[in-house]
Amino acid sequence: MTLATRNVDAASPWAILPIKSMQSAKQRLQMVLTAPERQSLFRAMVSDVLAAIGQSTTLGGLAIVTRDPSVRSLARHADARFIQCDLVQGQSLAVATAARTLGAEGVTNMVTIPGDVPLLTGAEIDLLCSTLEHERTMSLVPNRDGTGTNSVACSLPCAIPLSFGESSLHKHLTAARNRGLQTHVVRLSGLSLDIDVRSDVVEFLKHDVSTASRTFLLNSGIAHRF
Repeated sequence: MTLATRNVDAASPWAILPIKSMQSAKQRLQMVLTAPERQSLFRAMVSDVLAAIGQSTTLGGLAIVTRDPSVRSLARHADARFIQCDLVQGQSLAVATAARTLGAEGVTNMVTIPGDVPLLTGAEIDLLCSTLEHERTMSLVPNRDGTGTNSVACSLPCAIPLSFGESSLHKHLTAARNRGLQTHVVRLSGLSLDIDVRSDVVEFLKHDVSTASRTFLLNSGIAHRF
């Protein structure tokens, strides 16, 4: 089942998916991948993320935050709500913009999902959503090294300002606890592996999975180079 085959539900958690320009994606991989390779890899990863979102049974809807018109064609089967925001100003602002928009439309819970986690599964999304026990609950998924934040699940309006980036997990936990929120650190192997640098690609290739991203890396010869 995909989101397109379900009724959009404001009472269930909505996924917020910020997507930067395809043309400028994955700049930290420019020493090992050409620009066309980076763009193709990112497109494949977004396809994998959209597939996982479609497999979720608990999401009420999907909001994609982007200004790249090519993203609309990539997500044409996702029945997504598109929110325009310039991600050059940062992922945190993009998520905040989407959260305000959805909250004003009656959505009560959100879960943020990055576009570069090709091991993500619908089951992981559902598990994360299940931790939202009440409106004073916030769940955080750390990145692979345990310092950054790859995903936030919370009620709307979000009780703390979100600030993605280095050491963001500690910042989010401290802010949430200062506001008296019940916090969960949820470790999910797929959602924790975002592909930013060469070592991330190497780690991803260790997983024998049927994804668009792995297929691209194998068929393009990139996997052999790595």
